[in-house]
Amino acid sequence: MPYLYKGTTLAASNIGAILWQSKNDEKYGNNPQVDLFTSMDPYSTGLFDEPTDIPVIRIVFALAAKERSIEIVTTGESKSGQKFTTYDIWVAGLGPEIFGVMTDKGVWEALLQASYGWRDMYKGVDAEETIISKQMTPGLAEDDPFWDLWVDNDAEKEI
Repeated sequence: MPYLYKGTTLAASNIGAILWQSKNDEKYGNNPQVDLFTSMDPYSTGLFDEPTDIPVIRIVFALAAKERSIEIVTTGESKSGQKFTTYDIWVAGLGPEIFGVMTDKGVWEALLQASYGWRDMYKGVDAEETIISKQMTPGLAEDDPFWDLWVDNDAEKEI
């Protein structure tokens, strides 16, 4: 998600990025996992190609964590070796303590539970329809069909 860093002038030299990952698995609890932030390196992902002083905000949402907390994380080295300013935030749990807009805990629990069965929408059809359905939701998961139309897998395997 882009944001303007200083002022309201829209220019490449003034655009920062907010990067995030959402994890809905109990193995992502209250202990921040630095490798998840490292994988959002703005240089190795191709977001930045030249040094910049614009900060990058990286957030990991560990939605299924049992305890709710927000923690600022110090990640250390970057994956690319480039120096950049980053604000890394680990958000554990789901509820009004974290997202104050909704105060009914039942709503948050229902949303969390509903998200566990998302793969069910790809069941009950033949293999070709499954592939086509996954291609229509690019980047949704790690399965190849979610990326086939957007990433050259053969080029990646050569690297």
